[in-house]
Amino acid sequence: MGFLMRTTHEFPGGIPGRRCAENDLHAGRHLSPGPAKDLAHFLRVLPAIVARSLCGGLLLLSAEGCSGLRLPEAPRDSAFSIRTFATNTMRNNEVPAIPGPPLVLDWEEDLTAGFGEGAPLLVDSVLFLGNLRGELYALNAGTGKRFGWVTLGGAIHGAPVLVGNTAIVPLAGSRESLVAYDFLEGRILWRQELGDIHVSPLLLGSRVFVANTIGVVHCVSLDDGAPVWKFELPENKALKGIRSSPAGFGRSVFFGADDGFLYHLNAATGSQEWRFDAGASIQATPVLHEGRVYIGTLAGKLFAIADSTGRPEWSCDVGGSIYGTALVDSALVIVGTTAGDVIGLQRLTGKIMWKTELRAPVNSGILGAGEFVYAGTLRKDLVAIRRTTGEIVWRGTTGGRVKTTPTAGLGRLFVAGDNRVVQAFKEEKR
Repeated sequence: MGFLMRTTHEFPGGIPGRRCAENDLHAGRHLSPGPAKDLAHFLRVLPAIVARSLCGGLLLLSAEGCSGLRLPEAPRDSAFSIRTFATNTMRNNEVPAIPGPPLVLDWEEDLTAGFGEGAPLLVDSVLFLGNLRGELYALNAGTGKRFGWVTLGGAIHGAPVLVGNTAIVPLAGSRESLVAYDFLEGRILWRQELGDIHVSPLLLGSRVFVANTIGVVHCVSLDDGAPVWKFELPENKALKGIRSSPAGFGRSVFFGADDGFLYHLNAATGSQEWRFDAGASIQATPVLHEGRVYIGTLAGKLFAIADSTGRPEWSCDVGGSIYGTALVDSALVIVGTTAGDVIGLQRLTGKIMWKTELRAPVNSGILGAGEFVYAGTLRKDLVAIRRTTGEIVWRGTTGGRVKTTPTAGLGRLFVAGDNRVVQAFKEEKR
């Protein structure tokens, strides 16, 4: 039948290689009520915790020494595959329509640590997600059961990029901060020392682009991680960083920086094509659409910039800081703000068409799925909004504050909270 929808328990003897002892640890979900039962549960799983700690220690010394992430066969690509942050290199977070709201919780899984600013990735029935403990997980997207995990070192802030059977994983807080991991063979292929990385890598052809927290963009070879070129922010004596994930196409790479500029680099050479002064720090990821770059700043301004010249087409003050990726379609640019609003602007002019008050800060990117868009908030909300009018059609509750951009596919919407739990929602049966 192939790989689709098979769980860990459906493979004879389990996943090849060591099955993670931590599969039995689902803090907050399986703990029984009452001190006696909690103590009994703790004593039961204590050996697993110790084994996992020892294993994690070995992995910090030699990340190939104790891998629990090895899939039995290659996931198959489909129309809903999401192999990179915000679904594609243009960073427009649009997915085929999933069953619409109202939604109901299907499953949830505790992954032992909080999540960064990336997003879950989905290939076949496998959901990939990294956490701030440096662990890369593979889950069955239909059930939440774990296929396995591997500790790679530092914190994983951005989303990996998946190519073939390899995950290119960004890290912060470890010496080697970009790692290529083969999840079929269960081993590291290469690793590079590139400084702390808080962004999601960009893959264009055979090259990988990342940026670090002291203002350096690195281009490396996909095959072996060999350096191709690097670009340093101009006049960056204060070592201002880059936390805006790069977007790109063809021979162009775009990103924002803490110095308040939006940059366009030549992907082949690393030379600067142009830079635009946005007037305030940029942490949101640029979105590329029909000759324009759409970018928001921490001062609450949204810009549309001509991608060929760097000239502004329009700007709009949206009333709150923009951290998350905007959603752009043929008619609208939709963005969330820390002021608690989701705003729909006319794409060609920047005129505000609707404004929806969520009364809770929105730090993550907007997800588009058919006639609805979805936003997560820092008050543990997941909200479905009608794309054309801004009407709230459904509001649900998540386990934690949402800082990670939602993903959808396989009839489900996936959201990760800062309480360490990833949740899957599906259409409520009526």
